[in-house]
Amino acid sequence: MSGIEITTGMLVLPEGMELDDDGRKHFALRVEWRGPRGDTGRGGYAVSDGFRYLSRAGNWGDPQPFQQRLYRWDTLEEALEMARAHVDSYRMNGKTWAEWQSYWAEQMAEKSAAKAQL
Repeated sequence: MSGIEITTGMLVLPEGMELDDDGRKHFALRVEWRGPRGDTGRGGYAVSDGFRYLSRAGNWGDPQPFQQRLYRWDTLEEALEMARAHVDSYRMNGKTWAEWQSYWAEQMAEKSAAKAQL
């Protein structure tokens, strides 16, 4: 028996992030099968941060149904390429995942230095 296989979802993690990282829910981009586009019936992969979608132009938004074509890719490979191109520059509260890692490392170092002085 043969059939059609569709990958319905994948996560793209920032460089250096482990799968069990607590920041995954905020910084991993999702490539999702959203169904064929209404205008052509082709493709249907979207790149999402969990709330908004990445347009083909590289902008984040919440598309209306008539805007599907601007937020969909025909193939999984195209959508993954776009997600990979944007995951390391994706910002949450003004910082990328790598910038948050540096920030928290600095905070911990300052805290440790302050404790050592006591």
